[in-house]
Amino acid sequence: MAHAPVPLLRAEPADHPVGIGTGLCLTDTGVRGLASATDHTTLNGIDRWIGGVHLRGCYLPWRWDDGTGTLARPTEETCKP
Repeated sequence: MAHAPVPLLRAEPADHPVGIGTGLCLTDTGVRGLASATDHTTLNGIDRWIGGVHLRGCYLPWRWDDGTGTLARPTEETCKP
C-alpha cells in the first residue's frame, strides 16, 4: 500500500522496500479511505493469485464465487458500479 499507484501509506525511508524497520504513516488518501471505508482496490486495482489465476488491474474479468469456491466470469449485475 506504500508503493501503489495511489499510496495509502507513506514509508520512511521511501526509497527502500518496506520491512521490519520501516516507519509507516497514513497519506491523506489513506485517511479519507478509512473515513469512507473505500476499498483500496477501487483506487489501485488488485495483484493477486487465486487458484492458479493471476488477477491484476482495476477491471478483472473474473470474480471469486463463494457459493462454488471457484473463479467465475462476472454477470452483468456484478459488473455494475
